[in-house]
Amino acid sequence: MPSSRLIKPCLYCGTDYKVQCPARLERSKFCSHACRQRWRFDNGEWTMEKMVKPKGIKDNHKSRICETCSVEYIPTGQNQRWCRVCSPDFNWSRRIFRYGVTKPMWDAMLETQDGTCALCSGKAIHVDHCHNTGRVRGLLCYSCNLKLAGLDDIEWRVKAEAYRVSV
Repeated sequence: MPSSRLIKPCLYCGTDYKVQCPARLERSKFCSHACRQRWRFDNGEWTMEKMVKPKGIKDNHKSRICETCSVEYIPTGQNQRWCRVCSPDFNWSRRIFRYGVTKPMWDAMLETQDGTCALCSGKAIHVDHCHNTGRVRGLLCYSCNLKLAGLDDIEWRVKAEAYRVSV
């Protein structure tokens, strides 16, 4: 295909531009993203209200009820299940999904543990739970969480005890 067939005039500014991908020759209408945005604004496809709308709030989302605290909230995404109090960011969504621990619950547990690990005086950053029942036991630091994981596995504990005695 000759390269002259890949050159088109921009629909907004009229300057000639080269279409980078031959497969997009029919769909390509603008020389840049800025020209496409200006054309949309000038032709009424966009309005100032749409351009200054608060980030993250979409018109098609109606208010929902938080699954953990039953408070009404406006979701920022179509799959959001929890309000911003219970789940301030994605990490909290994972904690709620895995362990059922919301941010207010975490803060309450941390307060009862005086802001430290339940076993030592380290910084509590992990949710400790029983792997058999899924029940949350408390908040632990990184090293205590690793050590406790070994105690939960009886087979590993027997092997570790045998290894310790043999050396």
